[in-house]
This record gives sequence, C-alpha cells and structure tokens, in this order.
Amino acid sequence: TLERFNSFDGVSVPVFYYKPRNPTSPIPVVIHIHGGPESQVTPTFNPLYQCFVNHLGIALLDPNVRGSSGYGKKYLLMDNCEKREDSVKDIGALLDWIKTRPELDASRVAVFGG
Repeated sequence: TLERFNSFDGVSVPVFYYKPRNPTSPIPVVIHIHGGPESQVTPTFNPLYQCFVNHLGIALLDPNVRGSSGYGKKYLLMDNCEKREDSVKDIGALLDWIKTRPELDASRVAVFGG
C-alpha cells in the first residue's frame, strides 16, 4: 500500500507499506532505505521483502524520502547540498509515524539499505 507521512517540516513523504496478512500485533518493522540519492523505490516483487512479510511476520516500510526521483524536480532537489540531512530527518519522521500506528511495534524497528 502506498501511504504518506508528514516530515519534520510538513513535507509529505511517500512510503510503501508491506503488511503481513495475518499479523500478531504489534508488528515488528523493517525500514528499507534505497540507494541514491537520486533513486526511487517502486512496488515490485522482491523475494527478501516476501521473506520478511510472509514468513517472518514483519512489516516492511520502503520510503521515498526527499531527493528521490519520480516525484517532480522540486522534490528531487529538496536534499541537495546543505539540505542533505533533511532526507535523514525524513527517516526520523517515519519513526514518529510508526509510533502513531497501533498495529506497529515502535520498540522493534530495524533499518537496512544502501
């Protein structure tokens, strides 16, 4: 599911949310941060994601933080030069968003990517 969360400065950040079919709440979370900086994630089959979600019962969040391509030039340029850390702050805002989701376990979050 494509969802959105508001970042620290009100920017709406898209995140793909993969949730287990029959979860036992609260669900642990894995956040995948794509490489880049000017790249993007799209909904596609990924065997690793399937393992997390369907075999391990973990929710996977795949955000397109500011600076990701595919959302217009303004969004693409939002993390250039001195604004680079703003894309990191987007991940902090995603952690805050996780806390607002009762089905997700904000105390069990892992992050990977590259």
